[in-house]
Amino acid sequence: GTGACEKSTGYCNYMNRPNGYTCDDAVFWTLEDGCQDGRCEGTADYCLGYNVTCKPLNSCLTVGTCHTMSGRCTYEQRPDETLCDDGRDWTVEDMCQAGICVGRPVDLCELFAVECTAPSACYDAGKCDRRTGKCSPPEVTMEMRPCTDGDKTTVNDTCVDGVCLGQLIGGFAAYKFQTLGVGECSDRQGRRMARYTGDQVDETACETLCRGDPQCVAFSFAYPSCSIYGTVRTRAPAGFSFQAGTDPVGVVVETAVMEITGQRASVCRKKGLVTAEISTEGNVQVATEDFFDPVRLSAFFVVLLCCFFALPLSMWCRRNFCCCIGRRVQEDFIHRVTQEPKTLSESPWQGNAALEGPDANEVFEDYPDHLRDAGQVSEEE
Repeated sequence: GTGACEKSTGYCNYMNRPNGYTCDDAVFWTLEDGCQDGRCEGTADYCLGYNVTCKPLNSCLTVGTCHTMSGRCTYEQRPDETLCDDGRDWTVEDMCQAGICVGRPVDLCELFAVECTAPSACYDAGKCDRRTGKCSPPEVTMEMRPCTDGDKTTVNDTCVDGVCLGQLIGGFAAYKFQTLGVGECSDRQGRRMARYTGDQVDETACETLCRGDPQCVAFSFAYPSCSIYGTVRTRAPAGFSFQAGTDPVGVVVETAVMEITGQRASVCRKKGLVTAEISTEGNVQVATEDFFDPVRLSAFFVVLLCCFFALPLSMWCRRNFCCCIGRRVQEDFIHRVTQEPKTLSESPWQGNAALEGPDANEVFEDYPDHLRDAGQVSEEE
């Protein structure tokens, strides 16, 4: 109740209200608040305090009841053999047993005749999960499994990181290596493909490793580090470390790019069908742009056109110019014969010398019959 002030001390003295006097302890999750020895207290309702909702845990239980003193729920069980659903795809005939939904397990792979397949011989087929009836993703097979790449120019086809690759007919001897220069193997824009790196005793061992790897397109060696470049692998073989390519990644090897200053210089050699043996000089670089110089290309095409049109042009000249000259000589001869049948003077092949008598007949004998007839001259004349 209302307190009384003590004059000597200035403090207020209060009297407790009777226990059970209605009050409010300002706690929302307490009920039946009342005074107790001068304090306002209520009965705690933990269901209200923790906002408990007693939803059934499965279809074999009824809606539960929350206990205010503990905030816990209790449920009533449905009768056994009540139909339910346990939420599992691999069970059938689900029924309630002691408040739990239980079904009879079945093998869905066998039930639906599921068969897991692989996309190629270089993958292992996935496994069927009997509970779901679905296949796991195919896995890349182990290295060197025999396969067929469909290329008649290759032999000894084997699987490399999920891809079937073969070696050219002729084995190791079919491959030669072209020295591109000092540095890492890359294309002309400095983009590098993926590679795997490991230690080798010398460059010959590194070359042999590249020869035996069907996906190897080039290698670089700086003792003792050997790097094998290729576009197929996404992981390194046992005993090697894998290094991803640049972003964007290179797809061809065209030149060598100098490495970071201070590192041991390596020599890049490209694998392929070239006639040159491996060069012992590490600074040799093929300048293929010299073969495509504009001046050289222009000269080459001019020579090619001349060779192509030389024969038709010569035949045309002979047919036109030579025939014209021969026709003019023939017409001139006929004219002279018709004007002076017995005397041939100023013959086109004898200059201005006159031919008479027997000499003229000798000239006529040298001409074809149709020219002699055109001039109306006979041997008897």
